[in-house]
Amino acid sequence: MESPKFVMAHLLLPHEPFVFTPDGRYEYHHTDDEFEIGYRNNAEFIDSHLGEVLANIIARSSVPPVIIVMGDHGPNGTPPEMLLPILNAYYIPNAAEDDFYDRITPVNSFRVVFNAHFSTDYEILEDLSYYATGAEFADYELVPVTCPGEK
Repeated sequence: MESPKFVMAHLLLPHEPFVFTPDGRYEYHHTDDEFEIGYRNNAEFIDSHLGEVLANIIARSSVPPVIIVMGDHGPNGTPPEMLLPILNAYYIPNAAEDDFYDRITPVNSFRVVFNAHFSTDYEILEDLSYYATGAEFADYELVPVTCPGEK
């Protein structure tokens, strides 16, 4: 297949249901009392393997890949200030210095990458985060963005 191409892998780790021990054996944790151990086990498992997986992707790619490692949310049941800040890490060979900026949020991550590397022209949106409070997600509140680069 000719490049460029977009490949996405969605890894449900650490995420319920918790099914891994730190060394990768199957161990199901599903009760509220087991949440902490299940989350920790799954986080340790993915943390010990993700670097090797990414290194293999980079080493085996004939064209330097663009890689985004992104969390979807923080721990369920926590307030928005803990739920919304996520891991949002980039490996972008030959990225222009101004491709990314200190306060980028997930709403713009793929827009910036696609514009810079796939010749698209997506509008860069305001970096805002909203937290839904209702069962239908119709009620939501604006949550201040607290990125490390915040001034």
